[in-house]
Amino acid sequence: MSEKIAGLCKHCNAPFTLRREWQKFCSTRCHHDFYAAKGKQLREYDKQFGTFHVYLMQMENTDVFKIGLSTNPDRRLKSINQNTPPKMKIIAEIRCGEQEKARILERQLLDATENYRTKGEWIKVDFVKLMAITCDVLDSWEREELHVAVIVAEQKE
Repeated sequence: MSEKIAGLCKHCNAPFTLRREWQKFCSTRCHHDFYAAKGKQLREYDKQFGTFHVYLMQMENTDVFKIGLSTNPDRRLKSINQNTPPKMKIIAEIRCGEQEKARILERQLLDATENYRTKGEWIKVDFVKLMAITCDVLDSWEREELHVAVIVAEQKE
């Protein structure tokens, strides 16, 4: 029994089955090639296959930050902003790949900011001090192990 055709691949126009309908691609390779061509290779691939990131978020117009890990920091930001009255923004995102690396890096950052911790993963510290601490922690890692994907360093006026 052959499977029913659900649509055509967004990359190569080959037919795909109902089993792959949610992806809109006939294969993982086509999915990867499509986003690589669009310049979205890492972000879309990460969302699809669960690469782990450690992120630093800042509550707007404050010295309050959150350190955490997620496979999708943008989705995590959206979730936090629904539950936190002052809006948060991502100021740093480090692509770790494996979950174990992400957990180790997150723990190192939390340990390094322990004196500034208010509750759980939340800390209150000067922006410049937090960036210095983060750089010190990252310097202890091999360059090939991590990829600093985003650093949006805006200080409040």
